[in-house]
Amino acid sequence: MATNREPTGGASFSTAVSGKGGKGLTGMLPQPEPETLNEELRRTQTMLEASLAYYFDLYEHAPVGYLSITGQGVILDANRTAARLLSVAQLELPTRSLVSFILPEDQEFYQQQCKRFSAMGKPQQGELRLVRKDAPPLWVRYDSRTTRDAVGVTHCMVVIVDINRRKDVEAKLHHTEEALRMANQRLKQMVICEQRPADGNVLPSLKNHAYSAETYRYMAETRLQERTAGSAEVSTEAAGTLPHELQLHQIELEMQNEELRWSQRELEASQSRYYYLYELAPVGFVTLSEQGHILEANLTAATLLGLGRGALIGQMLARFIVPEDRNIYYRHRMQLQATATRQVCEVRMMKRDGTQFRARLEATAGQAANGAPEYRALLSDITGLKPMEEV
Repeated sequence: MATNREPTGGASFSTAVSGKGGKGLTGMLPQPEPETLNEELRRTQTMLEASLAYYFDLYEHAPVGYLSITGQGVILDANRTAARLLSVAQLELPTRSLVSFILPEDQEFYQQQCKRFSAMGKPQQGELRLVRKDAPPLWVRYDSRTTRDAVGVTHCMVVIVDINRRKDVEAKLHHTEEALRMANQRLKQMVICEQRPADGNVLPSLKNHAYSAETYRYMAETRLQERTAGSAEVSTEAAGTLPHELQLHQIELEMQNEELRWSQRELEASQSRYYYLYELAPVGFVTLSEQGHILEANLTAATLLGLGRGALIGQMLARFIVPEDRNIYYRHRMQLQATATRQVCEVRMMKRDGTQFRARLEATAGQAANGAPEYRALLSDITGLKPMEEV
């Protein structure tokens, strides 16, 4: 068996190529195009992986539950927060009916909302209770709207927000008011909100199609044998070892190119999916710096605030809050920075044209890619749920 060795000197290599034994081998040398193309594909793959990780983090680490459902109410996809709120494993949610998680007393209200949603095609909001396994019912607020995915299929996106604590507070306040009327006494109420630790999420690894050098060589040998089977050309042994090595190298490059193209298509599909889940959500999402500047915002947030997304970047979020409510927002930020746990507040906000709306602001703490602290906030227009009143 001939050993596969590269020439040790430039002169030997030149002789091997241009001499008698190498006559006609120039056309068999690997062209630089596959290697250059592979390098470009690798750079594109790196950029797509970073983009995928960014949108995946925004989706899976969102402080609210995300659900994609069909027109018949069947769950297609859900993030970790939704699975936690429903007390069901994330992988068990697809193909389940959303109405099966709704308390029977609230199902009629939800179905009426669905009919209105189908008839009007406008985003719908409401409050209802979810049934959970081995746990009491959970009050949530939901926001729904229709959207199209990357391939143009229409489905419904639903965002669910845990308002159980708010409902508990409202019930206690009502009880206190009754007690005040009956006893004409002043009572003090303390509501202790238990903080739930954030779930640890790990970015799922992409399917790895990289093989070892030995595996590539074996696969290339097999493919080369298939190509040359039955060929009337001069055998490899007669032509020397150099052509054989060059052909194997060319085939290895082709195999790597195929894998890179497959990986690129998979990354593009995943990036597109998370892009639509983030950008077309029925609620606004903004990423804030430690000082409160807007670093990122989705299209819904830009629409809520009445500005183009590019014009929002760098602005202070406090600028869009009515002056009388800014102290509420500042206390909200201080509590978030001090505890690094999910914080919720309700404030009145202003659009660019001065129109006011009542908003629910829910934020969690996190870190940017460079390690700097940042905050991810959800903005919901709750004007339709509660009248405009003094906070």
